[in-house]
Amino acid sequence: EYQLIRCRRLMMQEEVMLASRPVAEDIGTALANVEARAQQHAGMENRLIAFMSSTWGILADIESRF
Repeated sequence: EYQLIRCRRLMMQEEVMLASRPVAEDIGTALANVEARAQQHAGMENRLIAFMSSTWGILADIESRF
């Protein structure tokens, strides 16, 4: 009986591993997508900061004329 229980347990573990593999792959894909989007947003933020800092001098000059 012990062997039967052990065999069943191993079979159930194997089933869980097989069933959860697609879920783990989906989670991995989702995390990779989130990371890629975060990098894109960081790049956009850096470009925006660079643009804004390049216009601060011009804006300060225009403001001083008023």
